[in-house]
Amino acid sequence: VGVEFDLQSILDALAPRGVHIFSKSFGGPEEDYLTRANVDLSGNLLLAGSFGSTLDFGRGALTSQGVLDIYFAKFDPTGKNVFASSYGDPIGQNGVNIVGTGAGDIYAAAVFTGTITVNTGNVTATDTQFDSVILRLGPDGFIKDSFGLPGSGRQFVNGLAYDGSHGV
Repeated sequence: VGVEFDLQSILDALAPRGVHIFSKSFGGPEEDYLTRANVDLSGNLLLAGSFGSTLDFGRGALTSQGVLDIYFAKFDPTGKNVFASSYGDPIGQNGVNIVGTGAGDIYAAAVFTGTITVNTGNVTATDTQFDSVILRLGPDGFIKDSFGLPGSGRQFVNGLAYDGSHGV
């Protein structure tokens, strides 16, 4: 799992070069991965990744249910945590991408095996290979929709993009 973002582009989008906006450090006693960081059109920082054990973004600890669980988090332009959520089961999962829309919704992609439970219902992988799921979250992190992408063999969503007119 690698970190795939250009930190300077994110900083340039939020403030003039050289102006410190905020700094945060996160991590728990086990493995933690930042897979994707994006800035939405309102200047909010969006994070996707995975963690083992516990991880706290400033609103209370998230606890992993297994080896690695999915996390998604949102920070406002001043660095205040708006939400942090996690999904998983005893088998491994990873949040792979997150993107905001002009309407305030957030789309997040993850890969998983086993079953993850979201408020729209359970999403279960079709076999022991990774399946993918796309989640549509509101500005507060509450899941509005989930779209499982099952199939035999490995299903892996690697990227998401917002097209500027409410399409992802």
